[in-house]
Amino acid sequence: MHGLTIIYPWVAETVQALRVTGRRLGIVSSKYRYRIERILAEGGLASHCEVIVGGEDVSRHKPDPAGLLLALQRLGLPAADVLYVGDHPVDAEAAAELECHLWRPLPGLQDVASFAPYPVHSFLTDFSHLPSKLQMFG
Repeated sequence: MHGLTIIYPWVAETVQALRVTGRRLGIVSSKYRYRIERILAEGGLASHCEVIVGGEDVSRHKPDPAGLLLALQRLGLPAADVLYVGDHPVDAEAAAELECHLWRPLPGLQDVASFAPYPVHSFLTDFSHLPSKLQMFG
């Protein structure tokens, strides 16, 4: 899987900009953690993620919020203080369950209408502006 994964060119710059502003970053995925760690290491991004919750870390996967709860516990953060970026309706359902703020990147595999049942805070079309948009989160 890691050989087939491409890290978009804007990811490293955005992650570094977020870290410079003191943002804490983590990943919650149904993919195996060791694969995520390898992808991040090969992309030079491993040191930027404080927590990675993979599919093997929880018995219930998204839309169940178990992975998000584990990440929040490890970070010591309440859900209300977290911005969760997800690209699938299962992400929106998990975030809604915990009342996390959800931003959904566009374009993606799912259309905007599939997110209608959920309280999506924002649809992102340009990640280069993400660090400045996060000023509302303190």
